[in-house]
Amino acid sequence: MAWIYGVIALGIWALLAWGISRLDWKRTLKLLMSATLLGLGLMIWAYMAPQPALRVEVAQLRRFPSSAQSGLVELVIRNSGEDPAGMVVVPVAYLAPLFINAADLVRANVDEDLQTRLERAKPVPATGTIGVAPGQTVVVEAPLPFSERVWDYNRGQLTLLVAARITYRDRVFTRERLFCQYMNPRSNEWRSCPFMND
Repeated sequence: MAWIYGVIALGIWALLAWGISRLDWKRTLKLLMSATLLGLGLMIWAYMAPQPALRVEVAQLRRFPSSAQSGLVELVIRNSGEDPAGMVVVPVAYLAPLFINAADLVRANVDEDLQTRLERAKPVPATGTIGVAPGQTVVVEAPLPFSERVWDYNRGQLTLLVAARITYRDRVFTRERLFCQYMNPRSNEWRSCPFMND
């Protein structure tokens, strides 16, 4: 199906290039205009052609950390686009001080801390990509490290933060989606961070 968009874009560019060649301009200006129109045509084709579209549909706390093993947060990622995608996910989950609402996260500069953690985190998979067919979902695990203060979570004194950077290619560009949610025992529900959600 995407080749149809390519043929249409190429035909429009050919017509425009032919029209420009009929004008009485200098050769350099004609070449510049033709190259500009070709680039514009490719951009339009890239955005009009079917593309993958990835987003985190839901985060689920599967296992709380203990002294014996780390915890586990699962991210369910859906491809709502029309093309299959090969993605690389960098997930981060950790226990942070108590944040009641989004304003608390902003005041504490959690955004910068999450960006630093994402830079240091290991990608999933370590090599290659995870394939996601159109309309399908994939589960990616984010390990939740043990903390000495883990018992304070049930007392309502900690917040669970989870973030992810999803990288995938469409027909032309490498795209990146950011995801961030937080939860604490007082709310007992996932809420979106006021940053890193696009």
